[in-house]
Amino acid sequence: MTNSAWGSKPKARASKGENSADLTDWPELVAVLLERSQFLDPVDVFTVEFRDGKKSNPLGDHLSLMIGRTQGLFDENYSAVEYFLHAVGAPLQAKGETQAELSWEGIGFSKFDSKGKVSFAVGPLEENDLVSNLHAALSVFELFYGVGNETIVQAIGDPELERMLAELEKGTSVSFSRIRQ
Repeated sequence: MTNSAWGSKPKARASKGENSADLTDWPELVAVLLERSQFLDPVDVFTVEFRDGKKSNPLGDHLSLMIGRTQGLFDENYSAVEYFLHAVGAPLQAKGETQAELSWEGIGFSKFDSKGKVSFAVGPLEENDLVSNLHAALSVFELFYGVGNETIVQAIGDPELERMLAELEKGTSVSFSRIRQ
């Protein structure tokens, strides 16, 4: 893991009046998520939750990103490893819903309505596409969902990812994740 400072590489379109050049670059977190995804079983998932460090919301009401792997799901002779991303959560403001939806669609995610909630997913993805889509999803989270340096990044039910996130926090000069157990 590198100790590089946060950059300003915009990955998603900012809404009118926002400066997209101020978006956070997430290389350290993306590297950890990519590393963890490489150790997934052939058909497996893990979930990362993003919590506002200042608020206490009930579990399940937080923004989350599910990263999964599919291999040979429909054809056991198929050897390519493919991934998918699924983002769940509501934008900070109701007026941002349309803008957030357009941003998700603009980066290639599809909209899913279920049980009165909206989520966005993309896949199947090859590993190289997983990296760019992780950066793009984190930029949308930042623009419309309030994710930033004070956000708690928490693994849900994955002790290995919890360990990796804790190591990331110790190994960087940026404190954006605090692991809660």
